Amino acid sequence: MKLSVTQNKVEIVEKGIVNQGEYNVTECEFDFVGAYDGLVKKAIFTDKATGKAYEMPILDSACTIPAEILQNKGVCLIGVYAYETFADSDELALRYSPTPATVTIELGSYKADVENPSDITTSQAEQYESKINTKIAEVDAVIDDVKERLAKGEFKGEQGKEGKQGERGEDGKDGVDGKSAFAIAVANGYIGSETEWLKDLQGADGKDGANGADGRDGADGKDGTDGKNGEDGFTPTVSLEQIDEMTAKITITDKNGTKTATFGGLFDNAEEEDF
Repeated sequence: MKLSVTQNKVEIVEKGIVNQGEYNVTECEFDFVGAYDGLVKKAIFTDKATGKAYEMPILDSACTIPAEILQNKGVCLIGVYAYETFADSDELALRYSPTPATVTIELGSYKADVENPSDITTSQAEQYESKINTKIAEVDAVIDDVKERLAKGEFKGEQGKEGKQGERGEDGKDGVDGKSAFAIAVANGYIGSETEWLKDLQGADGKDGANGADGRDGADGKDGTDGKNGEDGFTPTVSLEQIDEMTAKITITDKNGTKTATFGGLFDNAEEEDF
């Protein structure tokens, strides 16, 4: 049975045959207008002859007619109410209570007054349990389907395109020129011989590279013009002077001038000291 529900009226859209004595077989499907979205919905089934009413929760827009209302042949009212409460209390925010629809319960075959009666009742708890078990079965089926498709590799996407090459970084700054004069090193506090100092400056020898292919002989170049005579060379001089028993002075003279450095010594004769 299908029913439409507005704010003011419940109407039967598709009527089915409802028989006396049925149990959990006649389902009512409700089509609500948008005003009912998000509200708690309940169905009220009222035996018009006795005035007794039975409430059923509407889950997924549907519920079954309770067995209690189907015990007798007659007229039944199917009503609906829906409500909303404030979030911080149980106080009602609003409630709809439209005019119910009327349905006739036809004579059925089931009789309660037999020699071996069976008490058949239903409850809201059973209705909730039935719906929950149905949903659990649906969720389990979805999980099994996802696992199967995952094992088949259906969720693997295609490999993405290669990204663009990044821009070239800026050239690094040139390093500071190192001081190469041994005398300046001594003046700055270097302790050790010149041989040791040179070893410190020189790195370990690298491995010989493979020989390259012989290049072609180039054409003979033109004779160049005579160059200018170079300046006379200058031979630097180094002299040591013993100042006292603990101090010596070294003097270096080259084309750029004369430089001196004073340092401690323990030798009677400065000529014997190893620099």
